[in-house]
Parts: sequence; C-alpha cells; structure tokens
Amino acid sequence: MHLQPDSRHEWLLTTEEVANGFGVRVDSVHRTKRNRSADLINGKHFVHIGNHLHWTKRGVIRLGYFIRSPRARQFRDSART
Repeated sequence: MHLQPDSRHEWLLTTEEVANGFGVRVDSVHRTKRNRSADLINGKHFVHIGNHLHWTKRGVIRLGYFIRSPRARQFRDSART
C-alpha cells in the first residue's frame, strides 16, 4: 500500500488501495460513498486529483464505520496510527 503524503490531510490512498485494505471490491467503496454522501465530505474525507478519487486519512477511518468486512475494523484502526 502506498500512502501518498499530503500536507493538508497527512496522507492519501486511491480507491483501489482502500478497497484492498478493507477486503472489498472497488464498487463497494463507490457505493458506500454514494449511499453515505451526507457523511463523506469532498475536501475532508476524499479529494479528486485529476480524474482520480483519493481518500484522506479521515475518510478511510470514516469509511471503516460503514463498510462491513472481516478486515474493515482492523484496517480502520491501522489508519489511525
């Protein structure tokens, strides 16, 4: 997993890396983002870089509360450190 350093958000991850970390498919992350749009805020939980969506540290932690998979809690907790 490649944590892309970011001065505003500490680090960023691609949606593919987030899905892999949570042990789910990419479309599951996209569906969660769409279904929880009131809870996931552009510029705070995710950012767009070009045509790509990147998740902030806060976004990965927030997603972890909504995505249910055997690895979700572990991945969310590891993002906190």
